[in-house]
Order: sequence, then C-alpha cells, then structure tokens
Amino acid sequence: SSGINADTGAGTNFSETETNTIMSRINRLLELSERKSKEHSMFINATIIVDPKTNTELVTSTTDHLDFLRHATMDGIDTIAQSQNKSSAGKNSSELEICPVEEKVCPAKRKLQQNNGEQSKKSKASEVDYLCTGYDIYLLQEPCVMCAMALVHSRIKRIFFCRTREEFG
Repeated sequence: SSGINADTGAGTNFSETETNTIMSRINRLLELSERKSKEHSMFINATIIVDPKTNTELVTSTTDHLDFLRHATMDGIDTIAQSQNKSSAGKNSSELEICPVEEKVCPAKRKLQQNNGEQSKKSKASEVDYLCTGYDIYLLQEPCVMCAMALVHSRIKRIFFCRTREEFG
C-alpha cells in the first residue's frame, strides 16, 4: 500500500497529533482508492467527511464508476443530506446518524450541544440541518469545479486533498 509523507517541521499550521490524524485519513483514502480502482480497472476517487468538533468520521465514499456525475464528493454530501432529511422527517433532529453503506464506514452519531438547555427545537435543527456546516473533507484528488461548488454550498469548513488536477482543478 502506498503512503504519503508529511513535513511536520516548522511553519506548519498543525500540531504533530493533527498531522498524524490527517496523514492517517489520507492513507486510508489511498488504500480505499487502490482497492476500488483494482476492482473496476480505473481510477476511483475517495472521500472522508469528518466532524472536527468530535473528530468523528461521518461518511466515507467513492466515485461511482457507472455514473460519471456521481463523484465521491457529491456522494458523501448526498449521504449527509439524506440522513438529515430522514432525521427532520420524524426522528429527533438533535441527532445526526450517518448509516453505513458498503464503504460508508461510520456508525457515528453526533449530538448537538445545548446552550444552557434553553434552545428551541427550531434553533437546534438550524444548527445541524444545513448539510456539512463546519465539517472537514478529505479527498484523494482535488475537487472538480462541480464538486468545489457543492462544497461551497454545503458549507464545508476545510478541504484536504493529495493530488492536484492539472486540468479542470
């Protein structure tokens, strides 16, 4: 399995622990992509969406090799949107549960923190119901223009990627 080395020397904005966490996730992306790419005999991009407040991986996804518009980034955002839609359609909207689907490996739940126990249900829902507000995304490859706009609109906080796109990046 191939890996990437990070320079953890002076000038970095991340602690050694943060750098190790970032590199661990990137190495997982590489392993996932290699496995999927071998299965389908073509390059398959991979993503992980993380809640940095809890350091919880919410979604892991890969590009759909049969649908050229179903990029790993779009699939991850869509999975979170579907989960939030389900929670607002009857479940307690103060919980966000991302259900595992093959490579979406995260049996994680995220509970909203309450401000002195006095928030209304409406204000609780507004904190969680707008897609990926405040989340981090790890990508194997720099997002294309379509995915970059989806990340902007879903309010992703930070983007980490390994490989730049020479064209269309």
